[in-house]
Amino acid sequence: MDERRDLRFETNQAVNLTILNSSSREADQQLPARLVNVSGRGISLTTKSVVPLNSAVRLDVNDMVLLGEVCHSREAGPSEFICGVRLEQALTAVGDLSKLVSGIMGEARQEPDPSEVARPARVLSRS
Repeated sequence: MDERRDLRFETNQAVNLTILNSSSREADQQLPARLVNVSGRGISLTTKSVVPLNSAVRLDVNDMVLLGEVCHSREAGPSEFICGVRLEQALTAVGDLSKLVSGIMGEARQEPDPSEVARPARVLSRS
């Protein structure tokens, strides 16, 4: 009997998986992955290599960034692993957010209009 609290929805979607390393000495590891099913609290995905248990991960899916922790990982066949991720955070509409940040940063970097810049007062000589 399945004791899950949330309904799972089957899918088959390519995603980018990043294993986030807590050590600044090691680079984050990026892997291609495929979303198999999704629920409100977690996801299941397949990869071609093992993802360590309890790893913090980031998933880039369309216009979303999902953050979570690997709660199970097992071999499903030759060069195929199934990984369960407990979702912690979801950031949606990251494309819009990126445009907003670029717009703000672009405005901050723009050169001021010379006609709007205050010029120092000229000192008049006394004759």
